[in-house]
Amino acid sequence: MSDKPMGAELRSLHNMIKRFVYNTINEKYGDKLQGTNGFIISWLAEHQQDEVYQKDVEKAFAITRSTASKMISLMEERGLVIRQEAEHDARLKRISLTPEALKLFQAITDDINHIEKSLIQGLSHQDQEHMLKYLGIMKSNVERLSAEKFDFGGNDK
Repeated sequence: MSDKPMGAELRSLHNMIKRFVYNTINEKYGDKLQGTNGFIISWLAEHQQDEVYQKDVEKAFAITRSTASKMISLMEERGLVIRQEAEHDARLKRISLTPEALKLFQAITDDINHIEKSLIQGLSHQDQEHMLKYLGIMKSNVERLSAEKFDFGGNDK
């Protein structure tokens, strides 16, 4: 077993990917796209046939309500998404891509595919399957831990 903490290594990898994505997107798209907006646009494009709401974005990207709200509001200001009242409940706002965002979708898809190929370079198909399995287990463990009353002082409640 390695002395390196798994959580710290995952956080480090996350930060590296995030920094690369931010820098690449800023160079290529300027102020139009920021940070992970490209991933959200791609996800929304894949779910165009569905009624997508903020809670769906929160769940898909494992982000808080406030983070999702800020991201969607900024994307709306940039003309990338629109919010429309749901037919069945006026309190809910359906999120849809604008024609401008759909134009960006193909370029974003190409960029995401390039990043993905770079990330898994050197990993066999079996390694990739194992990695996805292990990440899924770790995500489930964190979800379970989050549901528990956990005290970081070492005293489980």
